[in-house]
Amino acid sequence: MCQKRAKIFTCGCQGDPRLEACRSAIIANSCCEDIPIGPERKSYFPCYNCIRKEVTEEKKAAVEKERREEEVRAKAEAEAKGRESRDGRWEPASGRRGWGGSGRGRRAWDRVGGGGSGQWRIHA
Repeated sequence: MCQKRAKIFTCGCQGDPRLEACRSAIIANSCCEDIPIGPERKSYFPCYNCIRKEVTEEKKAAVEKERREEEVRAKAEAEAKGRESRDGRWEPASGRRGWGGSGRGRRAWDRVGGGGSGQWRIHA
């Protein structure tokens, strides 16, 4: 006796009812007159629409992740460029120039005295 069965996928979706022909219907190349709806058949896979939806979400997540990584990379590059001053000296992120000091900006150094005394003074 032929039956119609709906397939229940692992995602919870229900497929369209399918006709399962009995042996005598296959031999006669026809189907039975009275076709009852049989019990639902369980599937081992999710339906096509859910698989497609999952793949699309994964692709969108990968694109979003790549975009965020690019933003972080661009921000790091901008910060690294900001650390270098115009004269090529390293400038920390706090805005101070040089490596130490009170943070009052660049200082000018002058040589004091003549000859080889090697004395230097700082003036603001």
